Amino acid sequence: MNDTDTQCSEQEEVYRLTLKGLLQARLGHDQGNEIYDMLELYCRRNGCGMAIEDGRLGFVNMEAVE
Repeated sequence: MNDTDTQCSEQEEVYRLTLKGLLQARLGHDQGNEIYDMLELYCRRNGCGMAIEDGRLGFVNMEAVE
């Protein structure tokens, strides 16, 4: 076994899933986009953002950084 084989076997695969991707996977592309757009609009209008805390999706207040 050479160094290249060792490096390939030791690499871990990492998957990153976005909220939009999760909605599309569960609800379909069109409906997932529609719900994501509504959530984004809600956040913009109310000055909040979405965050994952303890494995749960929640809304958090946005604060200005100086």
